Amino acid sequence: MAFLKVLGWIFVPYVMIFVSWKKLRGAGKAFGVVWALFAGFFLVFGILGGGTEQPASVAETNVVAGDTEKDSDSKAAVNAKETNVEDAEKHKNAVLEFEKTMYANEEETKQYFDAYMEWMEALGNGQANVNDVYSSAKTAKEAASHTMTKMRKIPIDKNLPKDVKKLLEEARGDLSTAYFEKEKAMKSVMKYLDEQKPSTMQDFKDSIQMSETFVLSAATKLLQAKNAVGIEVTEKSK
Repeated sequence: MAFLKVLGWIFVPYVMIFVSWKKLRGAGKAFGVVWALFAGFFLVFGILGGGTEQPASVAETNVVAGDTEKDSDSKAAVNAKETNVEDAEKHKNAVLEFEKTMYANEEETKQYFDAYMEWMEALGNGQANVNDVYSSAKTAKEAASHTMTKMRKIPIDKNLPKDVKKLLEEARGDLSTAYFEKEKAMKSVMKYLDEQKPSTMQDFKDSIQMSETFVLSAATKLLQAKNAVGIEVTEKSK
């Protein structure tokens, strides 16, 4: 029993002092009060000391969470930048592909108009007859009609920005119209060779001028589209 009392005074003196208060003498009461206060102080200090660690743990958790969020935002920003760069390259390639197809169509038709001009020159020099010129004009007319359709069907990447896509669509329309006018010009040549009316050659000149106007308009819009996607003026389609 005495042993239990000793343990009680060691571990719970603030309880023992109330239980034994009447049995204690003056000196015992004073010592008991001091010891109870001393033990109580350490108890409170221990509780408060242990409690201060919790906010630190929470703070550390918040720091880790904040760092994780920053890392996620940083990765998202990097991914977005890479996506933008990739899209920009795709847009450039799409515009350059349009230009490449346009030039290929023109080159395919150019040989027939060059042949017509050579036959006209030969006729003027007395080295060809009207039938030769008529035949070359007819071939050039058919080539122009074919190219008109091909120009109208040049594919345009649907993923291009709206403003760029609109410019290419307009350029495509201008090119198609330009070859429609060239077809009309060759018809006028054929009609002139048949009827020998000077007014018919004026129709030829008007159609050629209109064709050149539409070609210039298409070239301007293509240049605007190239600038819009960041293609340098010196950068050409391959």
